[in-house]
Amino acid sequence: RRRWEKQYVDGRSADNERSINRIDGSRDGDSVVTYQRAGWAFWMLRNVMGEEAMLAGMKEFVTKWRDGVIMQDGLDFPLIEDLIESLRPHATDTAAFNAFVNQWIFGTVLPEFEVREASVTGSESAYETTASLVNIGSGEVDVRVRIEGVTEEVDGKKTPPLFEDIVLRIKPTEPTSFTVKSSFKPVRIVVDPEIELLFAGRKRSEKSLSAP
Repeated sequence: RRRWEKQYVDGRSADNERSINRIDGSRDGDSVVTYQRAGWAFWMLRNVMGEEAMLAGMKEFVTKWRDGVIMQDGLDFPLIEDLIESLRPHATDTAAFNAFVNQWIFGTVLPEFEVREASVTGSESAYETTASLVNIGSGEVDVRVRIEGVTEEVDGKKTPPLFEDIVLRIKPTEPTSFTVKSSFKPVRIVVDPEIELLFAGRKRSEKSLSAP
């Protein structure tokens, strides 16, 4: 997913990009929208809907359209809008489904995050990490933010770092402040640690911390 994200961010035409349902391959940047962005978008939609619900919607879509649909002027074949209409009834949260589709499939949003004003207070087993997160790109999204501790070495093997997560709803240009408590000494903030969200500037979305 990191590779596809980088290919899309580097290859897109930000000033005149069209949405997934409106591209036709005639413009620079259409290719990465067709493949990298669309692949990401529908993978994220699966996470919004749940895998079983999305598979049910896709099965309905294939059943309806596999031979085309007979219209008065001949056979009609599906568009992305028709796929969305097959998926929508299977979404348990229709509002969340519509909001996602409008931004990512019928729109061209691309978040870009900056971590600002990060600080750590406390000592020993009681620390508080405070910072703000700003979306300098576009789109209103939920994103996971992780506070990581140090990686230790036990018997010659590195242990997984301790961490605490928080999920934030981020709107464009509006700084969102947050505080995370931890029993370990925090050393880094990582936005979207599990690579669940497509966005620009991933390397800039990490911030080293200096605990007292």
